[in-house]
Amino acid sequence: LFWIGLCAVLGTLAESGKISQWVAPALYGVNGIMMYASPQTQASIYSLPELSPLQVGEFRFIGQQLFATGAYLAALAAGKSQKEAFAAG
Repeated sequence: LFWIGLCAVLGTLAESGKISQWVAPALYGVNGIMMYASPQTQASIYSLPELSPLQVGEFRFIGQQLFATGAYLAALAAGKSQKEAFAAG
């Protein structure tokens, strides 16, 4: 829930020009890399027990999705259209 609120505030601030439009892509990219590269460390941040191999895979999948979202947001920040940023144009 915190993450949703943070993203909403960051989007509003970036749209109004109060923060750089590169903040959201950076947060998504870095979080994605951390989730993919060190799933057990990320789980310990949330006080989760030792992850099973399936859970490690799920954490890595989430990391890939976060990184892909960061790449999409970076393309938008670079001035690409939504269609171009999604590689559909």
